[in-house]
Amino acid sequence: TGLCDCGRMVLHSLSRVAPGLLALRPKLTADSLKPGRLLRVGSAAGHDVHAAVLCWCGGVAFAAPIAGWPHAPAVICGAFPAEAAESAVLLDDSLGASPDAVDAAAEEGGVSVIDCFGAPLDSPPTSLRDGSRRRLPLMAVCPGQADLQPICASLHTGTAAIDVLTPVGRGQSMLLMGERGTGKSAVAIDAVIAQAARPLHCVVALSDPGAEAARSLAEWICERADWQVSLSACGGPLPPPLRSRLTLVAPRGGSASEGALVAAAACAVGERVRDGGGHALVVVDGWRGLSAVWDQAVAALTSPPTSAPGEGGGGEGGGGAGDGGRGGGAGAAHTAVAAAVRRRLEAAQRETSAEQRVFYGALLQRAAQLAPSLGGGSLSLIAVAEQLPRPCGES
Repeated sequence: TGLCDCGRMVLHSLSRVAPGLLALRPKLTADSLKPGRLLRVGSAAGHDVHAAVLCWCGGVAFAAPIAGWPHAPAVICGAFPAEAAESAVLLDDSLGASPDAVDAAAEEGGVSVIDCFGAPLDSPPTSLRDGSRRRLPLMAVCPGQADLQPICASLHTGTAAIDVLTPVGRGQSMLLMGERGTGKSAVAIDAVIAQAARPLHCVVALSDPGAEAARSLAEWICERADWQVSLSACGGPLPPPLRSRLTLVAPRGGSASEGALVAAAACAVGERVRDGGGHALVVVDGWRGLSAVWDQAVAALTSPPTSAPGEGGGGEGGGGAGDGGRGGGAGAAHTAVAAAVRRRLEAAQRETSAEQRVFYGALLQRAAQLAPSLGGGSLSLIAVAEQLPRPCGES
């Protein structure tokens, strides 16, 4: 089944950083524990709790706790067992998604709406206990330079300004950045609609949870795609309808780690098309899941240790009602702690900037145009990221 134990490793500490995110301090290097690898770190409600590594930041591995894998429906668990774990078992397995729901929807000629594990979003999570079931690796290795060929075909995005001024090649990636409400998502969705008359499989990773919103967006895309095909029909052969070549991946909950896995699952579906000799367009309309995971990781590295209640500083019972000097001292201490935390955060961001580029680049670099010896398939990627507005008066 591919779930054999590779060995037990000792952890310096295991802590819950945020809902759906754990901080592991193992005595291993990043080369031994790469993103996507699975660990068994505890148990809850009689089921094993596994952790899938998402990234490394400051020598700490941050992972998403997954309940139920592989003997029950796999879900991202927000809580974690209270008992502290001093060790974890490294499994000979990586996190993956099932392509069964995508294949079933394509055979029926409909849109597939799945979660980050490949299960239909409008039904309960399915079990992945069948070891013979195919799985798509969520954290696949990017193709090497020897596996690629020069990009000689452009990707039609449906936006004239992009196609003329900054054309995107088939097999390249493009990052759309802007403030909220500037139309970034509309440009990305227009690129999907523009493939209605072109034989590309389109995959959209959403950030908003829920199957109802995903189905509504899918119907909206398909209606406009059919309308565009009816206007541009010129008597030539047309590919299958876009609804049979469209996959939407959305989270079930609202944790940041699940948002990051949704983007990875969308790339995994596109890589399956690419490896089969086809062409795929992946739109990641939800970069904030990745950025939230990184922000939580950096904040965990810089957060100061909290004092126990009743101790000095900000603990309970630190001063009496008539002690006037204590109030000013507590305020000054709070200001000093806040300044120290801010300095530590800025220093951590500078020190981990290289790791941050690796974390983000691992997604963007999955776009590729494979060599003819590998089928000649391609994966094009359009990612949407929100840029925070500048404060008033800042140049």
